[in-house]
Amino acid sequence: MLFIYYIKISPFNPLTPLFFDLILIKVIFMIKSKLYQAISWRSFSFFASF
Repeated sequence: MLFIYYIKISPFNPLTPLFFDLILIKVIFMIKSKLYQAISWRSFSFFASF
């Protein structure tokens, strides 16, 4: 609940862009690592099938 409240009042907070940039970077990094894992696992299973 405190997190949601912080987001609600955040437009009046000068640190908001930094806060959201950090979240965005974290999310993008997670997605990239998940995609990389999926691709590497797929290629590994593809090569292992020979």
